Amino acid sequence: MKLILHIGTGKTGTTSVQAAFHNNQENLRSLKISYPPGDTKDHNILEASVLEFENLHRVYRSLYSGTRDMPKKIAMDLIKKIKSTNSDYVILSGEYFFALSIPKAKNLLNILEIRPEDVKVVCYVRNPSSYWLSGVQQYLKGSWNLDGIIAARYKFKNGLTNWGNTVGFENVIVRKFEKSKLVGNDIVTDFCHVLSKITNFEISIPSSETKNVSVYSEQCILMQELRKELLLVPENTFNTETRKLNRQIHVSSKNLNLTKMRFRPEVVQYIEYLHSEDMEWLKEKFNLDISSGIELDEKSIEAGKDIVISNK
Repeated sequence: MKLILHIGTGKTGTTSVQAAFHNNQENLRSLKISYPPGDTKDHNILEASVLEFENLHRVYRSLYSGTRDMPKKIAMDLIKKIKSTNSDYVILSGEYFFALSIPKAKNLLNILEIRPEDVKVVCYVRNPSSYWLSGVQQYLKGSWNLDGIIAARYKFKNGLTNWGNTVGFENVIVRKFEKSKLVGNDIVTDFCHVLSKITNFEISIPSSETKNVSVYSEQCILMQELRKELLLVPENTFNTETRKLNRQIHVSSKNLNLTKMRFRPEVVQYIEYLHSEDMEWLKEKFNLDISSGIELDEKSIEAGKDIVISNK
């Protein structure tokens, strides 16, 4: 059995890929390809097989705060299903895999009883300023404080390096997440194209309508203020109250003429500058250019830095 591991990154259409493959498990099985069914459409829960509860993604820490042993139980049950398959290929998809350290990544493969040389890692990356624009929208659904979030960087180099050192860089496939660069201008079609080249099967799966909902500027401001003033829950937490607030804001404003979020040009300059070395590494290592192509200037970079630090 060979493993195809789709590791994200986050904000690159992972939800659409996971929904499409979950909904087409029978079609895949006819090709002796398995997309194992779990408690959700993704396989992120497998991180609980190698991480302590305190180190799990905030979604799981919030969801299972009262039953801390449950994530590992669910993960191990899923691993049993994976190991019992008689397929030639198993596809696992989860953006949380991206953050695993080398020892944890190796441990996961050991638990799955799959050799590193039998693994193909598929990863999509996007321009850092585009990534953070989407990331800020998502982050505000569970937190009001944005201090340090952009300065923390889009760590695509770290994740790719860890998985490259785990399975070999020759087994890591990196694609640019930009609509015009995707096969068929669609993430699911593009992922099928990658799978077809790996498996030598013609794989075609219809795209799912499932997508993460974009958040407009006014909705973000309202979420930030209401969470800060009204919700007495810890920062970086998803629970029933936060989800209810987010849903209510969307429902109440769906017919309004809202403003699409965008960064000020100076902030884009600062984000590009922060990631310039990593983007150059990606270009050299995988022949992939994700820069925006803008010419950086010191004055704009400093202005952008001031804006980000002041959390405006």
